[in-house]
Parts: sequence; structure tokens; C-alpha cells
Amino acid sequence: MFLDSISVGGFRGIGRKARLPLTAKRGVTPVVGRNGSGKASFAEGAETALTGRTARLDKQRGEAWRRHWRNLHDGADPKVEVRLAVAGAPRLSTLTCTWPGDDVTAPRSSSGGRATAGGPARTSGGSGP
Repeated sequence: MFLDSISVGGFRGIGRKARLPLTAKRGVTPVVGRNGSGKASFAEGAETALTGRTARLDKQRGEAWRRHWRNLHDGADPKVEVRLAVAGAPRLSTLTCTWPGDDVTAPRSSSGGRATAGGPARTSGGSGP
């Protein structure tokens, strides 16, 4: 399984939806940028969509962090989409993670049209070209 792209909106340091295109192949892809440019927001967005949690939240369970994880500059509900190239699959799969409420620990994840509450999304075939 390889990452093709990560799209994040209203989550941590990213307000309006932004997309990070990647090359879906073996190897290491460095993501570089100035401080505050959104590198960690993309990484934590992908981590949350894939696993249903983030290591940072596990370490920083303080009330202040849980209340301020949403991006304050964008009024839209937070959303993360991770596009994956799965070995042997003819199309890309998309994992989507949204938060209907303010609890960062209660994401709603979907893949291939199926939704699951409170946990990581699971691939179930391709979606999109």
C-alpha cells in the first residue's frame, strides 16, 4: 500500500482544504517546508485517517489540546482524505475521516462508501480513477 495524496481541511494548522500530492511508489518521500506550513497537520491527518488516533493526542491528553485541535480560521467541519494505491488494485482507494462534533477522539471514517464510527477506516476496494 502506498500513499498517493493527503487532503486536509479545518484540521490543526490547515484551514481551507489543501492537498499534498505524493508519488505512490516504494521509497522515502521527504516533505519539507517552513515552520507552520502544515507538514505536521498533513502527517497527523493521515495518521488519524489510517489508525483512528494520533501519537500526539496520546501524549497530550490535556483539555486545552482537545478543545483547540480544530483550525480556528476555517468554519468548515474538519475533514481528511487519504488516497492510497493498493498493490494489485486497478484503482486508488480513498479513506475519509470527518468529525461531526468537537471531540477529536471520535472521528467518523469511511472507505468505499461504508462508514464506521470511532475507528480507523479500512480499505474495501477502489474509489475514483
